[in-house]
Parts: sequence; structure tokens; C-alpha cells
Amino acid sequence: MAMDILAYTFGVIALVAAIKCFVDENWGEKMHRESEDITAPDAKDMTQDKKAA
Repeated sequence: MAMDILAYTFGVIALVAAIKCFVDENWGEKMHRESEDITAPDAKDMTQDKKAA
């Protein structure tokens, strides 16, 4: 009985850890994409400034 509870608890912890890793990976990728979107206009502005100069 105790081993069943221990195994069930371990399975739940492993499942939660896997979901957390999946969410962190997707969140990091989303934040990286957003940071590229934010920096892209700056890069375009710099190239336009160089052309104007």
C-alpha cells in the first residue's frame, strides 16, 4: 500500500516536472521571438540613419 502511494506520488511529481519544462521552453522561445520583434525596428532605423549620413 505504501509503495503504491510512493509510486503514484513520484509519477505525479515527474508529470508536473515534465509539464513545467515544456512550458518554460515554450515561454522562453516566445520571449526570444518578442525580443527579436522589438529589436528589428531599431536595426532598420540604424541602417536608415547610415544611409542618411
